[in-house]
Amino acid sequence: MSQKLPLREVQRQLQRIEDEQKDLEKFTENYKKKLSEEIRQFDPKQIKNTPLREEKISLWIRFLRTLGIN
Repeated sequence: MSQKLPLREVQRQLQRIEDEQKDLEKFTENYKKKLSEEIRQFDPKQIKNTPLREEKISLWIRFLRTLGIN
């Protein structure tokens, strides 16, 4: 039950796919440029790594958490 498309129709579909791919590549490049410009606008002094705060817990609380009691 295979359908055979005429060669002209297949070429038209292939051309459509290639055109969509070119448009997508163009959109992607424009988006990359826009994103890089937005990143460059940030002040480097405002960008900081958030400090990791480790909660100090006692050994007894660790045991309880391990056992699933707390």
